[in-house]
Amino acid sequence: MKFEISENSRYPAHEQIKEQIKLAISLGHIKAGYSLPSIRDLEKQLGVGRAIVYRAYRELEQSGIVTLQPRSGAVVSRKIVLPTSNHKAEHCEVLLRKVLREIKKIGVLESSFATLLYQRTMAREQTGPPVAFVESIKTEALQCAAQVSRDWGTNVVGISLDELKRIKRSDVSFRWLLTPFYEYEWVARVAKGLRIEAAPVVLTFSEEFIAELTSVLREGRALILLADQDFERHGEQLIAELRESVGPDLSRQLLAKAVTSVRSIESVVSSGKYKRVYAGNRIWDSLDNRIKELPSVGHPGVEIDRESLQQAKVKLGLLI
Repeated sequence: MKFEISENSRYPAHEQIKEQIKLAISLGHIKAGYSLPSIRDLEKQLGVGRAIVYRAYRELEQSGIVTLQPRSGAVVSRKIVLPTSNHKAEHCEVLLRKVLREIKKIGVLESSFATLLYQRTMAREQTGPPVAFVESIKTEALQCAAQVSRDWGTNVVGISLDELKRIKRSDVSFRWLLTPFYEYEWVARVAKGLRIEAAPVVLTFSEEFIAELTSVLREGRALILLADQDFERHGEQLIAELRESVGPDLSRQLLAKAVTSVRSIESVVSSGKYKRVYAGNRIWDSLDNRIKELPSVGHPGVEIDRESLQQAKVKLGLLI
């Protein structure tokens, strides 16, 4: 694979490297398991600093596209399963060549046209987001939508399951839906009725939350309060994941309960038994702001597993 860097591009060098790799994968020019040039080799080839190449590879790794290995260098992740024939990517390539011929005929600078196209498409996506993230809890949907917006570079809206139920086919502005695996079966049925596509993703606790929880447990006990339905559906799984993340020494300090098993959140907080009480997002949405602002009250932060997000993009047939 040959890399090129344009000094006149409006995009920084590391972004140009990333986009060339992602496009090559989407077009099938490089596949899962493919070894990319070493950081040193690409540094010499492009005449850029080593830190620039490393940043490009590191950000691709964070997106689940590349795996950095001590001896093998940067390798395209084997977990990326691309379709054998990416018709959308092929059609984009044909369309690109046609557009370039047309703008050459009318005497417009290609980069100027690209800037205009980018500005217009971003403006359209602000008024009508093409992707929505659906979750039963609106707070969680908004958090995940913000993450997808950053990773995909497009406007993603967060909506609750109740909001999705009320949407009519004639009012649909988005074309794709993302949702956690445990909501996927129901969301997929609704999406089919709306004639849009849906893909599942894996939710996990954010690194920031795990770091905060670890710090809290070093000083005392912490309690996770979940809505009854969440506690019944996946309470044991969630607490097991958290205990594994904080380690065996601190896991004994962590407890989880259904919210109806306590008299009130305020009474639990004032009891002094816990260094911090975390209200699940479904509870957090309905909490009084006075309680939310208490220093010993918080709520778990979640994020989308980046590899599952990449797989969702492939499933929906979008370019990487």
